[in-house]
Amino acid sequence: MIQIAYQGLREQWPLPSTNSGFSSGFLGVFDKLVTTPNVLTAVSNLSGQLPENLRAPFYSDFANRIALLEEHYVPSVGASSLAHFNKFGLTDSGIVQLVKDKFLVLTRRSEA
Repeated sequence: MIQIAYQGLREQWPLPSTNSGFSSGFLGVFDKLVTTPNVLTAVSNLSGQLPENLRAPFYSDFANRIALLEEHYVPSVGASSLAHFNKFGLTDSGIVQLVKDKFLVLTRRSEA
């Protein structure tokens, strides 16, 4: 699961009719894309499972996308003190703590 928080949705935004191009078109309507170091680390670690021939191109694209993000550090002591920490873990608890009353969270669940 990859999660990024967003702030500053513009008044009008077109939703594409299909999933193709959804991310690039939809995300372009936000003023700011926000994430945490924990989320980026999780994505990086999971991408290590990619086939060898896909890793280098993925990491190159990933590095370019990281440059577009606003990264916010959430102290682990605060995230781990939240009531749902035992159920969701550190990364997702950090997201909850970061976004409360500030950001919209978009997530995509795996179809596994």
